Amino acid sequence: MVLFALLASSFSYCAISGTLVLSARLASSFSYCAFTGTLVLFALLASCFSYCAITGTLVLFALLASSFSYCAITGTLVLFALLASSFSYCAITGTLVLSDLLALSFSYCAFTGTLVLFALLASSFSYGAITGTLVLFALLASSFSYCAITGTLVLFALLASSFSYCAITGTLVLLCYFAITVVQVPMKNLKQF
Repeated sequence: MVLFALLASSFSYCAISGTLVLSARLASSFSYCAFTGTLVLFALLASCFSYCAITGTLVLFALLASSFSYCAITGTLVLFALLASSFSYCAITGTLVLSDLLALSFSYCAFTGTLVLFALLASSFSYGAITGTLVLFALLASSFSYCAITGTLVLFALLASSFSYCAITGTLVLLCYFAITVVQVPMKNLKQF
């Protein structure tokens, strides 16, 4: 037999175990879980819940695994929803890039029809005064040549089709000029007769 007074002060009914438990033991073995709103065994609390630095609250491991993902860019756990809204896949680098960073670092290149890094855009392209568009340096070097006659860059194709070597003057002459000037020489000779 135990005195009711002692029973009331020393024991408490535990809804979890369905038995009477010593108050001291109850205090040391159970903890109130704000997540579930119930008393949870410390051992169970340790095995099922984890502290989440992002939300600052206790989160179930299962929920942690399904809702969060490790982000290699920031090196932290990121909510899947946040990951989807803040990051975008970059085809150029093959990695996830912050949307803001994507907007700051990349630009749409009308020449290639793709996104190009600003730094790459500056180092790889040059403004072509002839075409009025951006031209790849490599393409600029392979397609254009300096023309001593006009003092400008001329397309190789245009150079080949517009100029011809004149044996009389020993210089390159525009085909149209060559046709007008050279052909008229014998005509002047005929007029003398």
